[in-house]
Amino acid sequence: MKYYKFLTCSIAAAMLITATEPLYAEANIVPDEKSELNVKSVNGNTVEFNNGEKAVQLKNKIITKNKDNEVEFEVYKIDENNVKVVNKKTGETETISKDTEELSPQKNEDNINVQQTSTSNSNGINYIQTKSSGYKFNYQRKNSTNLRTNRVSLAASILASFAGVAVSIMVGVATYYVSSKAKQAFWIEKVYSKPRGKHRRSVKTNYVYYKYHNYTKHIKTISKVREYVG
Repeated sequence: MKYYKFLTCSIAAAMLITATEPLYAEANIVPDEKSELNVKSVNGNTVEFNNGEKAVQLKNKIITKNKDNEVEFEVYKIDENNVKVVNKKTGETETISKDTEELSPQKNEDNINVQQTSTSNSNGINYIQTKSSGYKFNYQRKNSTNLRTNRVSLAASILASFAGVAVSIMVGVATYYVSSKAKQAFWIEKVYSKPRGKHRRSVKTNYVYYKYHNYTKHIKTISKVREYVG
């Protein structure tokens, strides 16, 4: 795969200080998303599917199990661009890599500063109320990776490892790609930050997933917020 070098942005300095676990991660569902009804339950760090498969998120890896509760795959995040997948039945190990390219910011990338709420008066005229959220745009980059699997549990584990979020959050995206028989996943990573006191900074990352290689047909946006101290 071809890799692209990207400039180090100011937010990258946060990697030198202490980062907490994500404060929250959420998925914004769009109307044309494929069904997630193949998920039977989400219990703590375990996602169980109707076909009996499971994805279990541990401290440093995600494991998938078959309907007989046997471990089939272990997924480890090596670094920002690489994830290792171990097939426990065959003993084979594969590294799944992603291509990354830094993008120039668009003119409206600071729109996260404004949370918009639509209201209507008695005449049916819409007004917009705005409230500053304080986040400033830092940088964005586009990513892509081969999926190499027709299992939602494994696809969700790989994508969750890249994003650093709970595997349960990534099930919807993985369901869409697998049910669409997509060979690759495409997403744009957008990073914002705001100060939270003298020695704290809040960093919000939006992972915006698309169906096509030209980053069109939006599937879902997943947001992650982390606090950096120091």
